[in-house]
Amino acid sequence: MSYAITPTASRALPPLPKAAADRTGRPAAELQQFVTVESLAFSIADESARADIETMCPYQYDASGRPWFDTTLVTDVDDRPYVEAALQYLILRDLIQLSPQSPNLVGFAEIQS
Repeated sequence: MSYAITPTASRALPPLPKAAADRTGRPAAELQQFVTVESLAFSIADESARADIETMCPYQYDASGRPWFDTTLVTDVDDRPYVEAALQYLILRDLIQLSPQSPNLVGFAEIQS
């Protein structure tokens, strides 16, 4: 069984230029599907890594009410590899901010849609 996934308006991608299809020899529709799948895969990975940090790390609020997650105080030792992988991924994707007060505290920028 297969399911068709239609991107929401906020995640809809612009069509690929015709020249992109010409360079690869693939039809534009096939390339557009690949770009959509790639975008969806990054979105899922981004949200999954963020959820790992948010659910496995204790947090504290700063004076402005922003939560900062302590990546060194993972309570379940079995969760440590997931937090480390999520942290590494989010740093590489530039989706996480380190606290100016403490290097073990991390925060997230608001997602722009």
